[in-house]
Amino acid sequence: FINPALLERALTHPSSTAQEDSDNERMEFLGDAVLSLCVGQTLYERYPHWNEGELTQVKSAVVSTTSLARAGEKLGLRDVGRLGKGIPAHEPLPPSVYANLFEAVCAAVYLDSGMDAAKAFILRILGPEIRGIAENGREPNHKSELQQLAQKREGVTPHYRLVSSSGPDHGKVFEVVAVIGARK
Repeated sequence: FINPALLERALTHPSSTAQEDSDNERMEFLGDAVLSLCVGQTLYERYPHWNEGELTQVKSAVVSTTSLARAGEKLGLRDVGRLGKGIPAHEPLPPSVYANLFEAVCAAVYLDSGMDAAKAFILRILGPEIRGIAENGREPNHKSELQQLAQKREGVTPHYRLVSSSGPDHGKVFEVVAVIGARK
């Protein structure tokens, strides 16, 4: 890193600092966009015969929390991340925390060295995931499938309503209802 402070901030989980604007949340936001662009461009270039729906399904699977958590774990981000006391050292790190750390690191690479460096980093880590999902069938995107089915059969787009949430901030569980017309 040209500016190591960028990486330090990317590895600073909100639970580890009370200082305002010193954690990685803003970098997660940017990293999500950088990841989406890099993976989207790669799929667009590698699979010119795929339609928008196919590209979207693979991109969604590649940039999912599950996939990004695997990437974060592979990089050993738990060992270098600044995590607060609310995340016990002896328990597995929640996938969302791994994914958020990975997104923030992608933003740090982008901010430090530009889009070409970010894309090279992302493809080095996620390249096997992209190939695996693209070649072995696309992981299902249930939300997208429901939307397509609702639009085809009912002529409406589903909307979603939060029913409840529980658990600690670093591992929340959400219950959501899908509403299609008058049906829940």
